[in-house]
Amino acid sequence: MSSQFDFLDKHYCATESVQVAAQAVFERYGPYPRARTAVAVYAIDWQAWTDTIADVVRAYAQRGAASRAGTATLDASGKEWRIVLTGMRYVSAGRYSQGGGATYRVNEYRDGTVQLKASAVGNPPQLGEVTHFEHLSGTLVGPVELSQQ
Repeated sequence: MSSQFDFLDKHYCATESVQVAAQAVFERYGPYPRARTAVAVYAIDWQAWTDTIADVVRAYAQRGAASRAGTATLDASGKEWRIVLTGMRYVSAGRYSQGGGATYRVNEYRDGTVQLKASAVGNPPQLGEVTHFEHLSGTLVGPVELSQQ
């Protein structure tokens, strides 16, 4: 794994199974994640995912080369990439209010859009280290049953 993608490892699950991805998120973050939600992309090969990220950045650099997988833009300073990928499958876990208490739930999403931020290095700017990951939107498939909570 290239060190520029190390940050993404905690947001990735190498499986095609939504149940395995949901269980992995639960085990990684526990029933009380510090963040409001915890997200993991699944149903994509690691190499294909990282290649897609790099391809989207290259498409921006080639001005006019399109990428069906998403878009990349540079911030005003030219020091940070904002990369938006579409068509992703992911699970999102978190605590939700229910009645007088809170419950932990993992939801499955398809046709999702995720955003990454990464440093821009060199001139012309190339992809540096990925520093941020978040899910933006997706089609809610529904909750995923966990084997143990």
